[in-house]
Amino acid sequence: MLLVMFKRELVLRPNCLLTRRPIYLLTGPRSLFSIRSPWKKLHYFLHEHGYRIFMIKAENDLKQHVDRLNQSHIFCDSITYNKYREILNKTKLSTLTIMSDSFLPDLPKDLFQILTNRKTNDQILDHCVQLAELDFYDLDLKPQS
Repeated sequence: MLLVMFKRELVLRPNCLLTRRPIYLLTGPRSLFSIRSPWKKLHYFLHEHGYRIFMIKAENDLKQHVDRLNQSHIFCDSITYNKYREILNKTKLSTLTIMSDSFLPDLPKDLFQILTNRKTNDQILDHCVQLAELDFYDLDLKPQS
């Protein structure tokens, strides 16, 4: 799912705002079909743009690190979100961005959603700039309707 977005070369873009809050990439359950971490290149891409990025294996570490997710920007795929939605929806002063192959109509309105495709890196970087603007102005971390 997420690997399609990394097929082209990752290119740095200048003048990106940085978030005050860290970004957490939640790695969901593994299967025989997806053994590698889908976030590795995204982690590198955002790190190279200066963002503070951390990866958490949701299946092992999420309950232990739930307090650390407060006041952060959380990214996960739709499968991980559906499995851990109760925990993720309890985070305080955080944003939650769901990556998916198709539009998910049943998501709460206060979540962000990014559809994965070949232009996903640019969409994610634009989204991180938007998150940084929310941080900079200390605005409400919920998406605008």
